Amino acid sequence: MVATPVDLRHHEAAGGDARLANTFSLSHVPLPTRTEGAVPRLWAARRVMDDLKTSADTAVSRLLTRAFYTLLPASWAHRLAQRSLLLPSTVLLANLAGPEAPIQLGGCQVRAMFTLMPPPASAHASISVITYGDTVNVCVVSRAAGGGRPARRLLTELRRQLQERLSGVQSQLQALRATSTADDSEQELCEDRQHAARLQREFAELLTELQRRRSPLGGGAVVTCEAEAAEVELRRPKKLTVVSRQSSTSSASSQSRPLPFGDAEDLR
Repeated sequence: MVATPVDLRHHEAAGGDARLANTFSLSHVPLPTRTEGAVPRLWAARRVMDDLKTSADTAVSRLLTRAFYTLLPASWAHRLAQRSLLLPSTVLLANLAGPEAPIQLGGCQVRAMFTLMPPPASAHASISVITYGDTVNVCVVSRAAGGGRPARRLLTELRRQLQERLSGVQSQLQALRATSTADDSEQELCEDRQHAARLQREFAELLTELQRRRSPLGGGAVVTCEAEAAEVELRRPKKLTVVSRQSSTSSASSQSRPLPFGDAEDLR
């Protein structure tokens, strides 16, 4: 379970008076840890975030917190808020939007911006993500050292599963083409076309999602997902004829070994 703060402030119009305020609420987000496979976990996390945007849990948590601090002493309200809002969670995740353009402080340009949020007593770690300009900075604060199990490369697993899935889709499309004949009814042909269209839409959305991610590989190189999308593009396999194989084999053999003396005289 992850506790993530949600900003509840109203976006003021440009040019208005800027007021300092801290109006946010904690919302619990379940992690899809029991979902096997990186691609299914990606879609499950996306569904969870979509549900959070339309849920009223953040407003209810905000009202409860204000009621605690209004009706009870500060120490009691703090304990009650900790137990009711932070105790069920193991990770505290915050996503903050920083300035879109570089800012200056005391005549000097600020190169980077980081946020350090201490984890509460019930959480093991706190993750803060902040955007500054065209960069994204991630800060992790943990109460204890990580385990001995190395972290898996999520994007590598995503790429492998994506290629396997695309191969399966290609096989399904080829099977549909092979089984579709002129004798099929119009309803069967319509169902096949709808099934193929659903698969194409699904993987178009997945490739769009992967194009916004980057994978730091060994050697310090950064590979974008645009090259991966070009590699895993659906292509129909080309069939080589027997004549082309024989011609390529004969040409390769003639180039690899010299002609014998008798064959040379015959050629003359």
